[in-house]
Amino acid sequence: LCENKKNVPIEVLMQVLAIMNAIHNFISGENFFRPMLKLHRQPYIERVKDTLKFIFIPAFAGGETDVKNASAALPLTLPFTKGGACKATRNPEP
Repeated sequence: LCENKKNVPIEVLMQVLAIMNAIHNFISGENFFRPMLKLHRQPYIERVKDTLKFIFIPAFAGGETDVKNASAALPLTLPFTKGGACKATRNPEP
C-alpha cells in the first residue's frame, strides 16, 4: 500500500484502519453473531475469513472479483489463533 514507511499517506492509514476495524468487529462480535448465524466457532471463523476476502481483495486488487485468483494481491494474511486473536502477517513475494 505504501513504499515509504516514514511518510505514510492518510489514505493508506485509513485503508489499514478499515481492515483492522472489520477484523475487530468480527472478533468482538463473535458471541453475538454466531448464534444469529447458527454457526459453531470453526465454521464462523472460516466464514469471517471468506467475508473479509470478499470485501477487501477487490478493494486492493483494483476491482478483481475472483477472490481465489486475486488473494495473492492482498498484502496481508489474517490467521486466527485458537484464542480468537488475529495476527496479521505479510504474504511472501511470489
